[in-house]
Amino acid sequence: MSLLSVILICFSLSLDNGAVALASGCAAKFKNKQILAVCAAFVLAHIIMFFTGWYFGQEAGRFINNYGRWAAAALLIFLGAKMLKESFGKKNACDAAGLTHIKRLTAIAAATSLDALAVGASLNMLAARLWASVFFMCLFVFVTTFFGLKLGCKLGEKFGGRMEILGGLVLIAIGLKILLDVIK
Repeated sequence: MSLLSVILICFSLSLDNGAVALASGCAAKFKNKQILAVCAAFVLAHIIMFFTGWYFGQEAGRFINNYGRWAAAALLIFLGAKMLKESFGKKNACDAAGLTHIKRLTAIAAATSLDALAVGASLNMLAARLWASVFFMCLFVFVTTFFGLKLGCKLGEKFGGRMEILGGLVLIAIGLKILLDVIK
């Protein structure tokens, strides 16, 4: 498999992750230290899923296809709905974003990294270069998370509650997309 193909696959793998980061950034102000922690959590989750797919591809893929995608869809829909509710009540936007609490951060990072499991298994079967794949996946996940959160924070500051509503809708849309993929 060509290096360009690996790069394109790793980039496309990071796009859902970037959308979740953007949506979450709209709902809360993150300090740089928090942004780096979120980036690290998302990268770590992708690494774990990627290597699980690389080494245990078929068995792990069956489990994820049976259970994991349902859980990821439910989690993203729930968090999106919570973000919508919080945006109207203005109770605590940071709680709505979910990325400032370790349990929610872990769950969201796991939910956004499920595709890395399938990508790991696929790239292994296609004899892709392992370390190049890991490097580009980590690079793109970090960059999309970092800039997604930064841009989301800026949009949230400028447009306030409207961006929180949009962020909630984006999370719900991603959850519904996963759900529809499962139902097919």
